[in-house]
Amino acid sequence: IGHAIDEAILANLNGNFSHMLYRMTSHPGMLHYLDNIWSAGPNSKEVMWAKQNGEQAGLNDNLGRELLELHTVSPAAKYTETDIRNSAKVLAGWGVWPGLLENRDKLETREETKKMYIEMAGTTNTWDFFKTDFAEPGNKTVLGKTIYPGKGGLKQMTDFLASHENTIMYISFKLAEHFVSDNPSKSDI
Repeated sequence: IGHAIDEAILANLNGNFSHMLYRMTSHPGMLHYLDNIWSAGPNSKEVMWAKQNGEQAGLNDNLGRELLELHTVSPAAKYTETDIRNSAKVLAGWGVWPGLLENRDKLETREETKKMYIEMAGTTNTWDFFKTDFAEPGNKTVLGKTIYPGKGGLKQMTDFLASHENTIMYISFKLAEHFVSDNPSKSDI
């Protein structure tokens, strides 16, 4: 958690909320803590492979729900279960595959580890780890906004949510509540 606080929140405290939101949402600690590392879109290659091989794989909406409920728009935005599921579909594929971490020590060389990471996500940077085989294909709609498929969809969604009027009011209220008063006035907000 320390790295997430230092590098995602504190490092961006004087900057743009949208960037901070993206960095925190895509942080490996957040993705792991809310089990997004296992999440696979219902129509992803990973789910299709799992079905063919008698295994389970599927969508986990923990982070999608937290993103809407606690980190951005709040329930005041009247989002639906469909919005939550579509947020989760945008997030599907983000996070290091746990098997890579478990097998890392069994590999003979650091180069073998790098090769596995690059084969899985095209990078060795765990903060930028997007598994295309786990990603849900196609556009998604969150609170009426069309989010495009692929790795860039998360940035598109966090930018949209960060600038949403409900996010602005919710975060402003929370800051005023913390720094000004337990019952902040509209002018404080």
